[in-house]
Amino acid sequence: MKSHEQAIATLAVTHNGNKLIAAGVDEFIRVYNLENHEQILGWKSITGPVTSLAISAVDKLLVTGTSTGKWQSELFPDGVEKQQQQMGHSGAIHTIAMHPQSGELADAGADRAVKLWKGDEMPRVLAGHAGAVVPWRLRRLARV
Repeated sequence: MKSHEQAIATLAVTHNGNKLIAAGVDEFIRVYNLENHEQILGWKSITGPVTSLAISAVDKLLVTGTSTGKWQSELFPDGVEKQQQQMGHSGAIHTIAMHPQSGELADAGADRAVKLWKGDEMPRVLAGHAGAVVPWRLRRLARV
């Protein structure tokens, strides 16, 4: 199993449960088969050291956020066909999440802002937080 040469900053498991995605400071994104523990894919981020990632509910789109404040989306599991790249924040993106039904994207980071992205529209910005926004996930609320 090829390992990362520097710190791993973020992990995700595909929704079908058979792959682990690891990314980090070495700028590499690596995909491992959880059954045999072998690396099956690997590629270098073109936007910098990866600090966060999210995968779509159907395991077809991977979005990575970086310490440079940029995020990019790419088809998964290819990792080669880049879909979109955006300058998201003025500092590192600490967390990124994708809505399971709509595919809308939310990211947050060191610049104390949360940005909500929908297609090609300009993001909605939720600013004014007292400090950096740290990792979180969008979850469906259970009905009581």
